[in-house]
Amino acid sequence: MVQNFCPVSIPEKDYLSILDTITQFHGCDTREALRGVFSSHVLPLFEADSALYGWINMDFTSKSLGQVGLVDCVGVPQEDFNQLSDSIPYIKSIPTMLERVARPVVAVDVDIPREVFVKEKDLFFAENPEYVRDSWLYLNPIANFLATFDQPEITHGLGIHRHAPIEEVDRYDKNFTLRDIRVLELLRPHLLQTIKTIILNDELKRYRSLVDALVDVPTGIALFHSNMRVLFCNRVFSEVVGVSTGQMIPPELMRILSKEISRFEPPYEIQSSPVELVFYQLPEGVFRLNLCMLERKNWGQDPCWLLQMKPVEDPYSLRNLAMQEVGLDKVQMEISCLLLDGMEPVAIAARLFISPERVHENVKKVYEKLGVQTREQFYSRMSLPNE
Repeated sequence: MVQNFCPVSIPEKDYLSILDTITQFHGCDTREALRGVFSSHVLPLFEADSALYGWINMDFTSKSLGQVGLVDCVGVPQEDFNQLSDSIPYIKSIPTMLERVARPVVAVDVDIPREVFVKEKDLFFAENPEYVRDSWLYLNPIANFLATFDQPEITHGLGIHRHAPIEEVDRYDKNFTLRDIRVLELLRPHLLQTIKTIILNDELKRYRSLVDALVDVPTGIALFHSNMRVLFCNRVFSEVVGVSTGQMIPPELMRILSKEISRFEPPYEIQSSPVELVFYQLPEGVFRLNLCMLERKNWGQDPCWLLQMKPVEDPYSLRNLAMQEVGLDKVQMEISCLLLDGMEPVAIAARLFISPERVHENVKKVYEKLGVQTREQFYSRMSLPNE
């Protein structure tokens, strides 16, 4: 069952596969189960050969993915998995693109030219001669990839890859397409939520003492049951929200959280927009909410959720908030993000699998809501004071 029919014109069999895969994600509670869903559903859906995912510390200053804590992989030889962290920082095309665009999914051959990715691989092998290229069973055969990250912090991410025979890798012609990108965009909220839940729960099991450290972090953090009773909250959360451990979440925040939680409970919803963030207004300012479900069995009969509240200060969140404040709907927000990326309406239509006429209609509505008449005025209206 699904709440809202998928608004994009992708084949019905893809739509049904997306829905089935989402259902499989929400049945995962271990790494082994998640690997199984990747093997049985995700890789076949993209006709891909491998995938990997983990924690990421994106470093935009050096245009690097920074420290990468790989968590798990599917279709990757074990002898390569432990060495992959050395090669990932060389894929600088990803942070370079994410620094200037708002797209939730990027792909070689669509967003990143194939020759750029080939040069990045060449540089890695040139600077790391200890890795013999012809015997590197994972990186060398990769012809192209899809990648998605949790925005705006970019704390964890996923890569899906297609391989080619070594002698054909540079001329491999099985490209990822806009269809693949759109399918991953629609899977993304449930996929990243499942990965984050399993990873976080594993770490809480291994490092239970770290929970105590949440008391002193500068971000407001709370653990609460699905009945909205707070199990734990740190000092910052208590001061900002005005509740303590054992009390109920305030009604307005409860309403926002209930709506967000419902997205990850059956019947599942496939969102039309992958860019909308969740905000909460308080006298102290506007806060962005980050929500993650912890493993059900660790906290009794009810699911437990981890909530983070961060002041809206970064450009990505400020723009997103500005779009919501003027009343842009989800489609208009998605189109606006692509306009800000510099894409033309025809390219946006192809990207979102909608008609150019629908893009033009929504661009007109965006301009009306923002009180602008030209693309230049739109850019100016959406620019931030510190840009």
